[in-house]
Amino acid sequence: MENILLFDQSIPEINLKTRKPTNGPECHLVEQFIEYKISHFQSRKSRKTKLAVFVEPFLETGFPDVVFSEYDPGRFAQWSDNRFRLSIADLKVFYHIFCSQGIEGLEIQKQLGMDGKILLQTIEKLLDAGLVVRRSKQWRAKRLNEFFGVKKLIAVEAKMNNWTEVFNQARLNQWFASESHVLSPVMKPEEKNLNRSEMFGVGIYVSGHKGIKKVRPSSINPMPACYASLLFNEWIGR
Repeated sequence: MENILLFDQSIPEINLKTRKPTNGPECHLVEQFIEYKISHFQSRKSRKTKLAVFVEPFLETGFPDVVFSEYDPGRFAQWSDNRFRLSIADLKVFYHIFCSQGIEGLEIQKQLGMDGKILLQTIEKLLDAGLVVRRSKQWRAKRLNEFFGVKKLIAVEAKMNNWTEVFNQARLNQWFASESHVLSPVMKPEEKNLNRSEMFGVGIYVSGHKGIKKVRPSSINPMPACYASLLFNEWIGR
């Protein structure tokens, strides 16, 4: 598939863990949606981005059914090999520096409760990877467009009929995603579920014999939303 990266199995070399989907109606629903999303992406006439599809990637909050990432391949062209050395713990520190917009090492140590020696090792790795600089005795992240190529992270959770559970899972996905949606075979969701969608900012897609359509849009969160957003960026780049 041109311009499509599919991550549907674990890749230890890039620290990506996935879970094999359980065969059944929900799995089939997700597979149909992946085909729909890829087809829709490839049909766009003007496309400067590419698409990565992650099937049940492991995150601290669980395994989202599927996550679609639109990304700018040009942002990954000058990657340093040192990016491969970064761990999840390193990315957590980096995201803290990014959010601070300038912070001294001692403050990082206090705020994150880190051992000074371990923090120094992490900072060295971030320096080698070209992600941080030191100015006026403070650590600062490089500009966003210098290290982050992801444009969108769209998370989708599918359920056949348990709306309460699927909304709960979709709300967890808002932690890292720019958009979070639920996917259901119920073509006409009840009013209470439409109200939930609006209240939570979670979108709704429905899938039936006439195809797939969006019933409610998702709210849009800025990227990166948290350090987990960075994981998708690193997986693609690596």
